[in-house]
Amino acid sequence: MPDAPTPSTRTSGTVSAAIGVVALVAYGVLGASPSSPGLPTGHLVLAALLVVAGIALREGRGPRWGEFLVGALAGLIIYDLINRLLF
Repeated sequence: MPDAPTPSTRTSGTVSAAIGVVALVAYGVLGASPSSPGLPTGHLVLAALLVVAGIALREGRGPRWGEFLVGALAGLIIYDLINRLLF
């Protein structure tokens, strides 16, 4: 049985879900631009996974190591978006 979510886990879960939603919108906008070859499907799946994992963390249903995994996934998505938008 999972532990009750702590305030920091709830906050990180909310932030992770928000980053995932922003990433979904950003990848959609990037995929819709005329200079883009199409929607980056793999990236959309990872962003959607980040939203689901963030909600699971927020509700206290994720494993203890889930917060690290979600943080790493959020970092990779943010890094990718910065590279796509700036370069």
